[in-house]
Amino acid sequence: MAQLHNIALAVSLIAASSVMMSTAQAIPPPATWVETSSPLTTGFSAGSKTVTYGPVAAQTVWVYDGAHVGAQSASAIKSLLEDQFNLPTGTNSTLTFVKTGGLSFASSGSFSIANSFDYLAVQYNKGELLFHWAQPIMANTVLSLGGLGNGNAVYHAYSSAIDQLPPVSAVPEPETYA
Repeated sequence: MAQLHNIALAVSLIAASSVMMSTAQAIPPPATWVETSSPLTTGFSAGSKTVTYGPVAAQTVWVYDGAHVGAQSASAIKSLLEDQFNLPTGTNSTLTFVKTGGLSFASSGSFSIANSFDYLAVQYNKGELLFHWAQPIMANTVLSLGGLGNGNAVYHAYSSAIDQLPPVSAVPEPETYA
């Protein structure tokens, strides 16, 4: 009888430890922001994923993998970009909203935006990518994204004041001739 009791106790302990292990494995580590400077278009790390993009290499990408960052409104994402890239906020903000769009893809997808931009936020399954380019991406450039897994993504494009300035010509205009 004692041997039967010991076997029952052992089975209970194994079951309990199995439940504890599966519970521990089900809880992912907390998501944190990771900065990637000069990320390669051929692939950079976003948690357990390798993300590809192109055709123009970004100066910096911030990666938040494993959880959603919160609200996806244009103003919420603008604030997120300002915080992560340490940009002026409020009335001193240099970001102007350009476009929001959706992507649906299996392993990769592409899109274009009719205006130039130099900041792009991409919300995917369980994370967010924040791109910044040193020079604006020209209007109608076809951008590709890959490695984000199956599903949908939402992007928000913004333009900084740097590319909102009127063009300056080194040649005087004819009406300025004496």
